[in-house]
Amino acid sequence: MDGDGTLIARTNDGLGINVTASFQYQLIISLDNVVDLYYKWGPNGYEAAFGRMARSVLRDALAEFAAIDMFKNRTGVTDMMRSKLTAILGNVEATLQNFQLLDIKLPSQFSATIQSIEKYKQDLTSAQFMLQAAQQYAGGVIDQALQENAIITQTAQSYQKQLVEVSGR
Repeated sequence: MDGDGTLIARTNDGLGINVTASFQYQLIISLDNVVDLYYKWGPNGYEAAFGRMARSVLRDALAEFAAIDMFKNRTGVTDMMRSKLTAILGNVEATLQNFQLLDIKLPSQFSATIQSIEKYKQDLTSAQFMLQAAQQYAGGVIDQALQENAIITQTAQSYQKQLVEVSGR
């Protein structure tokens, strides 16, 4: 990640993405750990090393997902990134305190396609509800017509009986 927390990565289907993330960690303080950090990376050099490790594992985590997952499964992406970051920090005697996946920027054409697909899905759902409402309305009209037909048939039969009675007298 560069100074503003942006990470350039690729999804498992090859799409380039820009991800903005932030994390906070805490060193496990002991004399051995402090001495080990100093000898490995110098005074305060561990911060840059932790940043490089974080970039590496977060890129790996992003590469396990397809581009569409960045939109559909953001929670899963975040959880995987958090899990991998927790593990790598644990290897260098630090604990992850907090991780935030702030933004995922997909190429504009891909984002536009996703938005188009979602709009079509909404339109399809709306059309299905309208069809269902029309079918229910038509069912009601048919039921009413059948009831009116039954009344007319019953009335016609009643008049025919009366006509037979009057004719028979």
